[in-house]
Amino acid sequence: MTESTPAVPADRPQPVLRAAQAAAAVSGLVAAIGAILTLVGWVTADQVQSWVVAAGGLTTAVATFVAVAAPILAALRAREAVTPLEAPLSADGVPLVTDLPGNHAADS
Repeated sequence: MTESTPAVPADRPQPVLRAAQAAAAVSGLVAAIGAILTLVGWVTADQVQSWVVAAGGLTTAVATFVAVAAPILAALRAREAVTPLEAPLSADGVPLVTDLPGNHAADS
């Protein structure tokens, strides 16, 4: 689909493209089922069209919510694994920096 370069790999995530593909797939499925129901005479074409629009919109809304929520949740999980720069502690709660800034013999 996309050309791979060292700066931009071909397998990079593309949430907008994936959301559009999901919405198109759901809308297409609803349209196909609706076409069969219209041929049988159970529904009208106008009803099917409204179902297709609703299904595509709902799928896009859900995909957008996931695209927004996923990075936030990932950041919150990553935050627990990151060592803070101020007063860093090990996993056991032991200070990683025991030499506090201040007056030292080397500073004189």
